[in-house]
Amino acid sequence: MGWRGQLKLIDDNMASEHGGRLSVGRQKGRRPFSGKKSMHLVLRSDVAKGPLSLLQKRHASFIRACLSNLSCRYEVCVYQFGNAGSHLHLVIRAKRRESFQAFLRAFAGTVALKVTGASKSNPFGKFWRYLCYSRLVEWGAAFKTVRAYVWQNQLEGLGLIPYQARKIRPPPAQG
Repeated sequence: MGWRGQLKLIDDNMASEHGGRLSVGRQKGRRPFSGKKSMHLVLRSDVAKGPLSLLQKRHASFIRACLSNLSCRYEVCVYQFGNAGSHLHLVIRAKRRESFQAFLRAFAGTVALKVTGASKSNPFGKFWRYLCYSRLVEWGAAFKTVRAYVWQNQLEGLGLIPYQARKIRPPPAQG
């Protein structure tokens, strides 16, 4: 597929992306949101390896149950979910910004606490590498492409297909 195909997956409009590596060294901004479009989310952790891997049976089943519970509570529709061990991919749609923010906060926090076993008396430190990466996804071909991408990532994480290295687009120039 090459790096050009990877760029097709990512919308050229930088206003539709937020978080991840894009947020490093940049001023905080408002996360793009549309109640009519789906979103691709990625939560990445550098410490999710070995016993802390998100693919560990006890963690994976908890993450699925937590996702199901919180998506119902906050009225978030989950179209696709992928667990790659060190990161999670979600394709979702929320009708209201407030419910999306509450869902994201609750999901990321609950998963991090469960996987690390952290508590007030037993702090762990930083679990997620960056802010959750999110981008708005148009319906149609872009939606199908991102769902296929999440599915491919899931299969790679499970070791069912070999990992295919992808070129990562550099963060935008600051100016």
